[in-house]
Amino acid sequence: GDLQGVIDHLDYLEDLGITGIYLTPIFKADTNHKYDTSDYMTIDPAFGNPKILKKLVNEAHARGIRVMLDAVFNHIGYTSKQWQDVLANQEDSIYSDWFYIQEFPVKAFEAVDYSSGEQFDRHQLTYQTFAFEPHMPKLNTSNPQVKDYLLGVARHYIQTYDIDGWRLDVANEVDHQFWKDFHRTCINLKAD
Repeated sequence: GDLQGVIDHLDYLEDLGITGIYLTPIFKADTNHKYDTSDYMTIDPAFGNPKILKKLVNEAHARGIRVMLDAVFNHIGYTSKQWQDVLANQEDSIYSDWFYIQEFPVKAFEAVDYSSGEQFDRHQLTYQTFAFEPHMPKLNTSNPQVKDYLLGVARHYIQTYDIDGWRLDVANEVDHQFWKDFHRTCINLKAD
């Protein structure tokens, strides 16, 4: 479904006694699962738009239902502007320190045709990823610029849409200090 579909069923959810809705990633991404975010500040058109998200949160709140988004801050999508800049400019990229790059030049990942029996060799990668998935380069959340960017994302969705919480994807693989700063940022904006 999409955000409008959730709105359409809010009365039903309220009748069930639901008090919280958790939305898996709604940010712009290239896959169906959306864990490969290409732009955190854009709601993926497959789900809706900013106006619909705001309406969903407002109508959920009117029914005593809270809304939680998925914070996918361990990694980013291959087509994100940050990663594409690294591929284009290599060590000269302003984003080269945003990632865990093991050696330059970073090699662009070529798609593997699994139907032909071709195998993906994770040892070919020159950068760290989530779960050896080449389309999800791992973010360096201890980097101050990455931290500022991601905390800005958290602030944006709390301040603009009044969301009630975040689910923290792959939390154990993110810099511990980042989560402390993330918590402080969120609590300062919305005490509960």
